[in-house]
Amino acid sequence: MKFFLITVLSLINFYAFASDDFDPKALVKFGMQTIEIDGENYLSVNYHNEKKWHTYWVNPGDAGKEMKNKFSLDGSELTLSELEWPVPKKYIEEGDILAYGYEGSYSLFFHLPKKHTGEFKLSGHWLVCKHICIPGSGEITGVLNSGDLKVDGDNLTLNQSDLEKSYRQLPGHGKKPKELELYITKGLSGEGLTLHYSLKGPFSKGLTLKPGLLTPFPNGIISFKREYLYSDDDGNLVGTMDILWEGDYLESPVLMPTDGDLKTPLDLSFLYRDPSSLKITKIGHLIKSFSVSSTEGLKSYYKSLTPYGSQNVKTKSAKNETSFFTYLLFAFLGGLILNIMPCVLPIISLKLFGLLAHSAESKTRILRHNLTYSAGVISTFLLLAGLVLILQRLGEQVGWGFQMQSISFVGAMFMVLFLMALNLFGLFEFGTPGGKTLGGAKLKGGFKGDFLTGVLSTILSTPCSAPFLGTALTFAFTSPPHIIFLMFFFIGLGLSFPFLATGFFPGCLKLLPKPGLWMENLKKFLGLTILLTLIWLFDVFISLSPTSMAMNHLTGALIFIFFAIFFHQKMSKSKMWKSIYYFLSIAMIVGFIYHSQDQAPAPSINQATMTPGELPWMPWSREKMKSLKGELVFINFTAKWCFTCKVNEKFVLHSDDFKNLIDKYQLKLLLGDWTKRDDRIGSFLKENSLVGVPAYFIQKKNGELISLGETISISKIESNLK
Repeated sequence: MKFFLITVLSLINFYAFASDDFDPKALVKFGMQTIEIDGENYLSVNYHNEKKWHTYWVNPGDAGKEMKNKFSLDGSELTLSELEWPVPKKYIEEGDILAYGYEGSYSLFFHLPKKHTGEFKLSGHWLVCKHICIPGSGEITGVLNSGDLKVDGDNLTLNQSDLEKSYRQLPGHGKKPKELELYITKGLSGEGLTLHYSLKGPFSKGLTLKPGLLTPFPNGIISFKREYLYSDDDGNLVGTMDILWEGDYLESPVLMPTDGDLKTPLDLSFLYRDPSSLKITKIGHLIKSFSVSSTEGLKSYYKSLTPYGSQNVKTKSAKNETSFFTYLLFAFLGGLILNIMPCVLPIISLKLFGLLAHSAESKTRILRHNLTYSAGVISTFLLLAGLVLILQRLGEQVGWGFQMQSISFVGAMFMVLFLMALNLFGLFEFGTPGGKTLGGAKLKGGFKGDFLTGVLSTILSTPCSAPFLGTALTFAFTSPPHIIFLMFFFIGLGLSFPFLATGFFPGCLKLLPKPGLWMENLKKFLGLTILLTLIWLFDVFISLSPTSMAMNHLTGALIFIFFAIFFHQKMSKSKMWKSIYYFLSIAMIVGFIYHSQDQAPAPSINQATMTPGELPWMPWSREKMKSLKGELVFINFTAKWCFTCKVNEKFVLHSDDFKNLIDKYQLKLLLGDWTKRDDRIGSFLKENSLVGVPAYFIQKKNGELISLGETISISKIESNLK
């Protein structure tokens, strides 16, 4: 395609000459000279283009042709090591043709060892363009003697200080910044591919990014089109480049894989312009695969952004404002529904128990109790949002419920709920809503217990997913920091809303039964619900635990906690013995946390915990997806701590109807277990606009990937299989 365009441009030169008054031979001046910089000898090949005419960079763009320089010494070809070329300018030529090149004066530099002596010749070839393109060439001869060069005839030379300045401005080599994220999906325009990238800011709104954030070096298999840059309200940069697949036209064709897995990874190189320092360096990035799932979510996301450099960055269309408030509504409704999800229900029941106990108090105190609980919920959600941002800045792949992938966190939660169970069974008085003491220490009004209940409700809600939450969380995890905090705030507001409502309208409490002796039996029942939660957490802990040693530490910590409380209540009045028991309990807890962190193994998909049900699940991997090309594949991303996953498994994946689908369509099953941290799964989910589990996909026989989202049904699966 590129050579076709060059040919067309050349053919129209004849007609252009009739109306343009210029000398084609004078459009580009050409020369060479030597220069010593920092003790090294360099050959400088100098160019000067006529005003408004340009030649081309190593990546000429859509229809240009890079400059070529050949050297010979005493009639034999000589190879000189070339430095990076100067940073090019970007041109948009007639016909929307993208090009990279140079105007005015510029120089290319080559290492020139002093050992070279003899008759020296430089042959240069170029294509110079304005509204037409003209090929040109030149030849310069001279004598080279140990680094000294004497040139025959006319020769373009530049001032030594200008040459050294040009040398200092050449782009160096650097590493891709951690905060710069790059990935490829199928094309947003419906053809080819699209490169997506983002860079955390903020940066100055008035900053001019010429030639752009990324300038691509040539790659034989793909070619890059125009760069589009956007910014959000915080000044973060987001960009895209359309990609054409050129591998089909190679002498040995390389076809674009339909499943997104590249047999040979794409080794990409770019000139990267740091928006803060404006320093330009050459960086590399290896792409092993690209996403082939729907890009509709990404299209909507880019529509919500502002083209970079716009002065009206705060102005959004009414459509986008509506979309944003819809996401907030989804977050609120999702949080509201979390109140009835199994993972959080035991703790919510404790709060309801507290409402019964406080029903006889004044309206003001009831409001304070419920506001304190809500503060615990919302502050914990905001803390989680902060942790998400920190981990994202560190380059970690995090999703909804990420803390449940930590064995230390699960163990700590187990111990907290163990304490609550002991309290509810009457071993000691704990400041749960309705109670006022913790091990004999008075807690005025139980407000600390209210706050703690809010914290626990939030933490235990994260393994659950409610309707609307998937959409809201995907939007939040791909948004700037203030949006993430706002979305998490609305989820917390939804979770705490029933108690806020009863706080402001305490008359609703009249609908609840009056406090009485029956509440003691209720406490025992709530204790049983906590025990069921402990069984679930224990199962998760076993899945995360690499060795029996972690189990021993947890068991030891629980035993010490139990006897420390019992000893405090029933036996010793000595402060010394109390201190010893408390110290030993804390030491066991700290030892458990330290040891579990130290022993945690690297995640492995091959260690995935298979979903029960006697289905032929195979461990997920990108390689396995590729090997199953030509088959219909159902992919299930799950986790031991994910309640929604278990519900879907119980009512859909373990049903006879699903087994019939397997037989009917000869369906292959892949399972990705995200119980433990695995960046490979996290990266795959992110590429497909998902932030957690459950997640379900169908891979068609041609490699096309269809995302089913986080909720499934037999009819939904079969309709996509067809």
